[in-house]
Amino acid sequence: MLVRLMGGAWLAKAIAVAARLGIADLIATKPLTAFELAVETQADPDIIDRLMRLLAACGIFENIGLNRYANTSVSALLCSDSESSLRHFCMLAGESYYDIWGALLHTIKTGQSACQATFGGSLYDYLEREPEAGRVYDLAMADLARPVGRLLAERAEFKTAHTVVDVGGGNGTVLQAILAAHPHLQGICLDRESVCCHALDVIEATNSQRLNFLAGDFFAPLPKGNIYIVKNVLHNWSDARCVQLLANIRTSMCPDTILMVLEPFVEPDDHSPRHRMDALLQAVISETGTKARSEAQIKGLVSQAGLKVEETVSITSNCGLVVCRRFE
Repeated sequence: MLVRLMGGAWLAKAIAVAARLGIADLIATKPLTAFELAVETQADPDIIDRLMRLLAACGIFENIGLNRYANTSVSALLCSDSESSLRHFCMLAGESYYDIWGALLHTIKTGQSACQATFGGSLYDYLEREPEAGRVYDLAMADLARPVGRLLAERAEFKTAHTVVDVGGGNGTVLQAILAAHPHLQGICLDRESVCCHALDVIEATNSQRLNFLAGDFFAPLPKGNIYIVKNVLHNWSDARCVQLLANIRTSMCPDTILMVLEPFVEPDDHSPRHRMDALLQAVISETGTKARSEAQIKGLVSQAGLKVEETVSITSNCGLVVCRRFE
């Protein structure tokens, strides 16, 4: 068992390589042989054959005979055009995150993020220096945000709002889902300048006249809106910075404005491998001093920022929602 577990890192890298090569896209409409895949991906025929045999043996792809490969329900998630696509998340996990995880010992010994030891700065510094890594990161975040956006769009609060501001909204994936469900809404997506530049492709692809991108600072004055969203942002910051960020949003809120905080709820009594991995991964990848938080801890940060909690609910198995307003 121990040997099999140790091989998990190698398998993760193999999946990431298949995602990077776009193999699932290549066989989406017609099974191909390993040799044909090697031609399409400009890869070594013998090694691509070994890769596909490994991934087929693990149930990722299917060998349907004559060394031809087809997608399974698992590899279908590696297709770029799937609404449930995880292609870019798998690339992120097996490339930038994989490199950072290699410095786990540094984090264990020092308590510091492994990004400094791996890239010489924070993750975001690295993404700014390496445009391709930044592109993959943005698309990976979109992979994870897509199902949350569809579920969040069902909330009644959007029916009476007119402007939604997503603070740290990446390429606008969550806002796209909300705007699609509510044609009367306008959306403003605020993020780093480089992220907003990449997101211009989103506007061109969707021809959305209601989605606007604004390059800005989370801690500077924010545009006005009826609903503010902060999704998967707090776990990248220390408690003090989280309170500062939430308090900054509060200054832009009116009495009838609401803030939706979306974060994973990592509870101390949840000993599942997935949640324990999330807790350790947070320490390795994010800013030193950050951590995965429980529902109670997130509500505590909200309270310290001068906001009152109106509702908490689980949106998905790995995403909790805290709805709050400002104290009067």
